[in-house]
Amino acid sequence: MGTVAPSRKEAPTIAILFTTSAVECTPTSPVFRSKPDAGSMRTTTVSGQTEDSGFCGNTTIKRYLWNYYNQRHRPLCHSETTASWNYSTATVREANGTTSVNRADIVVGIAEATLDLSLKVKVFNSTNAGLASAGIGEDSTTTYTGGCGDDYHNLTGNIQSDHLTCRVSKMPAIGRHFYSWNEWGGGTATTTFYSAVAAAGSTITGGLFGWIEG
Repeated sequence: MGTVAPSRKEAPTIAILFTTSAVECTPTSPVFRSKPDAGSMRTTTVSGQTEDSGFCGNTTIKRYLWNYYNQRHRPLCHSETTASWNYSTATVREANGTTSVNRADIVVGIAEATLDLSLKVKVFNSTNAGLASAGIGEDSTTTYTGGCGDDYHNLTGNIQSDHLTCRVSKMPAIGRHFYSWNEWGGGTATTTFYSAVAAAGSTITGGLFGWIEG
């Protein structure tokens, strides 16, 4: 007789290990028999404390609570506190040179939850042949994930600005992951990145926008 994978109407057997730095979830383990609200979590740097935040604002997204049943599209929204900054070096880094700030930090309990995350940022270079790029790095502040990276190359003979966009849509592996807003300054003249742009009496905000199932 063959085996049948559990559906979300049947409580699967899941092992959950809680530590201060990671969450491990292993299907079909006899350690922990789940209930209809079974899920996973991760603590912050404060021992015994978790966090689940993702609404628009300047704080880092931390979706450290994840449930298997009754999943919803949970918002991921983040903008940089600085409206604009210069970065002209030809090395990929986290946006505005921050550390563990401009990113979405998530936990996934089973590798069947969809992540959909987009990046939007304005860029300007002071020459007519400026180079720059921006993208999303999965668990990396020095690379872009797969084909997710947008570039700006002004060859028109005029100094111009442009909006760079990028999107990641995938089912992340089990565990904790972060999706970093990364940038590359091009190495030519002065490159300016913008997270907020005034337009027609309002402000257009750039940054990370999306959702995770959980």
